[in-house]
Amino acid sequence: MPNNYPPEFRRQMVEVVRAGRTPEELAKEFQPSAQSIRTWVRQADLDDGRRQDGLTSAEKDELARLRRENKILREEKEILRKAAAFFARETDLPEMKFRLIHAEKDHHEVSLLARVLGVSRQGYYAWAARQRRGPSARARRDAELTEQIRAHHQASDEIYGAPRGMAPVTVGCETCQYCHASAIPLRRREWAPAVGAASFGEAASLTFLLRGAFGDSPVEPFERPKPG
Repeated sequence: MPNNYPPEFRRQMVEVVRAGRTPEELAKEFQPSAQSIRTWVRQADLDDGRRQDGLTSAEKDELARLRRENKILREEKEILRKAAAFFARETDLPEMKFRLIHAEKDHHEVSLLARVLGVSRQGYYAWAARQRRGPSARARRDAELTEQIRAHHQASDEIYGAPRGMAPVTVGCETCQYCHASAIPLRRREWAPAVGAASFGEAASLTFLLRGAFGDSPVEPFERPKPG
C-alpha cells in the first residue's frame, strides 16, 4: 500500500479498530504503522464529536486556509513597502513596475507581484524580453536626439517662444514626444530680442535637430536675416 493512504482505506481501519481490533494487530496485516492507525482513529473521534481535545478536520482545513491567506497578505505588504521605496527613485511608472518585478521575482511569484502592482504578467515578460534584446535602433536614436535637444534647451536658458535659441521648438513642443518624455520644462520669455547673425546659427542648428526628430513635421527653417 502507498504511504499516502486514501480516505476510504483510513475509514475502514477506523471502523475495524472501533469494532475491537487493535492498531498493532492491523499493522501486522497491512502496511500502515500502529501509530498511523491510532492517529486516524483519534482524528475520526474528533470529527465525530467523541472527543474534544483537538481540532476537527474541518477546523484544520480552515486554519490552513487562513495561514495561506495570511502568508499572501504578508507578501503583498512587503511588496508594497518595497514598491514605495523603489518608486521614489524612478519616474517612468510602467517601466519601474517591471523593474521592481524583475528585482523581486526570486523572492515572490511573478503573478503575485504583477497583481499587486497592477500590471500583467504578459506585460512583464514582454518587457523582460526587450531588455534581453537591448535597445532598438529607434530607441538609441531617440535617446541621442533627446540629449541634443536638452543641451540646446539648457543653452537657451530654458526659454522658448522667442525667435532665437529654442525658437524652433515653439512649432512642435506641445506634441513633441522627446520634450514630454524627458520632462523638459519650457517657459516663455517676456521680451523677445531681435534675431541677428549670431543667433541665427543656434536657431538653424536646433531646427536641424528637430527635423531629425520629427521627420516631415511642420518645423520651418529659419531664414537668414537680411542686412539693413
